[in-house]
Amino acid sequence: FKQGDYDTALNYSQTVENCKNPNASGYVNFGACLMAKGQVERAISCFQKALEKEPGHFEAIFNLGM
Repeated sequence: FKQGDYDTALNYSQTVENCKNPNASGYVNFGACLMAKGQVERAISCFQKALEKEPGHFEAIFNLGM
């Protein structure tokens, strides 16, 4: 993701949806990739899921503000 390869990053980060016990950071990473690809509504959903897992997650809060 940081290198700008959003397609590959999206491939890896979307695996959070198939995890038995996904964590907040996984959802934030997935949301960031979706934002980079212009999928804003799905990204917002990921950030909200991150906050359900960890209510004070800074990056989730920050990204929702963006």
